[in-house]
Amino acid sequence: MYEILLIIFLFISISLISLILMHQSKGMDTNSSSITGYSGTFFGSKGSVNFLTRVIILLATVFIIISIAIDNISSNKNSVQWKPISKNSIGSSHRINK
Repeated sequence: MYEILLIIFLFISISLISLILMHQSKGMDTNSSSITGYSGTFFGSKGSVNFLTRVIILLATVFIIISIAIDNISSNKNSVQWKPISKNSIGSSHRINK
């Protein structure tokens, strides 16, 4: 289960990075159209922003949920059982027997 979540986590991370880099903000649209003369984007001028934004939000949400799940699984794997401290055990290792 842990390994499957790590593979999904890696895939979502790479997808999220590539989609964020592909995403064109509204401010960039006006600047790029004046420089290059082309105001359209890869998917169209208006529909792509809404679609990419929704996909990015969905992937970011899944990214956070899987991050919490991986952290929870890894902390349960490495949990240490603590022994309760009793009054007799405090200082017993430093006591010198004569």
